Amino acid sequence: MQQAADLMVGKRDFAAFSANPKRDVESTIRDVRKIRVVKKGYEIVIIAAGEGFLYKMVRSMAGFLIRVGEGAVLPSDAVSILGTRQRTAKVPTAPACGLFLWNVMY
Repeated sequence: MQQAADLMVGKRDFAAFSANPKRDVESTIRDVRKIRVVKKGYEIVIIAAGEGFLYKMVRSMAGFLIRVGEGAVLPSDAVSILGTRQRTAKVPTAPACGLFLWNVMY
């Protein structure tokens, strides 16, 4: 999961990780500075930091990383998904339960 997360770090076009591609936004390019995946017992903690995120982008990244952890997709699929800019079944939106906004810095 961390290998896939590392492939999503940087300034990239995250259109494929937006849950509402028809939503009018100035740009789908975002600068993700860090994604850490930490296992704590039975829990998986995903920490994402960046300048800004698209609608449901972090939930989509979490859903993708969970699929990687399950073995349903390869970590390297992150590169091809980012390149296509098209939402696929490989990028499910993780359910909201258990996910929360931890910190906002200005």
